[in-house]
Amino acid sequence: MTEYEQLLASRRQMGGQSARIRTLREKLRRTEELLDGLEGLVADTEPVRRGFQGAEGGTVLSTGYGT
Repeated sequence: MTEYEQLLASRRQMGGQSARIRTLREKLRRTEELLDGLEGLVADTEPVRRGFQGAEGGTVLSTGYGT
C-alpha cells in the first residue's frame, strides 16, 4: 500500500470517527435535556413525597391532595 493510499484510508477512518462523535454528542445533548426535564418533574412532586408526623406518632405520607 502506498503512502497516498494509507493517507486516504486514515482520512476515511477519521471521517467515520467524526460522524460517530457527532452522533454521540447529539445523544448526550438529548439525554441532558431529558434529565433536566425529569429533574423538574421530581422537584415538582417533592412536597407530595415528604411525610409528616401523624397523631399516633407514625409517619403519614402526604398525598398533596386536600384530604
